[in-house]
This record gives sequence, C-alpha cells and structure tokens, in this order.
Amino acid sequence: MEFEDAGLKYATTEQVALLDSALRARTTEEANAFVAQIAHLRPAHADDVAEAWARKQIAYWAGYFRPPIRARIEALYEQEHPLLGPAGKRFSVTELLSLGTSVAPGEFPYLLRSAPHPDEP
Repeated sequence: MEFEDAGLKYATTEQVALLDSALRARTTEEANAFVAQIAHLRPAHADDVAEAWARKQIAYWAGYFRPPIRARIEALYEQEHPLLGPAGKRFSVTELLSLGTSVAPGEFPYLLRSAPHPDEP
C-alpha cells in the first residue's frame, strides 16, 4: 500500500487486524513490538521516521474508539490523535465536521477504516 500519493487509502484486512491488535497492547514491550511491525509497512524511510509514522497510525486508529480506550493508547504509545488531539478533548458535531472538511486531501495520509468495526478491544 502506498501512502505518499495525494489520495487517502483504505486499510487492507491484514492492516486492520494489525492495528486492532496494537490497540490491545497492555505493556510497553507489546506496544514497541507493534510499532516495529507497523513501521515495516513503510520500509523506504529511516527507522525513526517510520516509527513516528507507525505511532501516528495507531493513534489515528484509536480515534475510532471510545475516549477511555483512546486515552490508554495515547499514554501507552506516547502519541495523541494527529487530527483530534488528546482523548479528553470534546467536540460538537459541527466542530468535527468543520475539522474534517478543513483538511486538504493527502494532508493526513493515514489509514482509514474500511468498514465499521463492531468489536472494541
């Protein structure tokens, strides 16, 4: 999957499974192992760039879940949601729509959920 073009891409089934698994991490060691796995999805970059990208992917993915899950993930991976900020921040529907429509295509080329996920970790 390419992430550098101007369009947003959807996650493959395997990537969805990997990101969902990353949200189930409970220890720093488990979190670091998931970061390494996800960083390998972007092999053409230096390790530190790929690791930062992987942490943003996980934090972005956590944005699809309830605030307590997001807060745990943000603390564990030391990364807040790249668009929404920290989990405790509250938005009105109007603010969320405005935020979402103000982002230029390709500005946040993170993985998007391909379909609603019925289970939360």
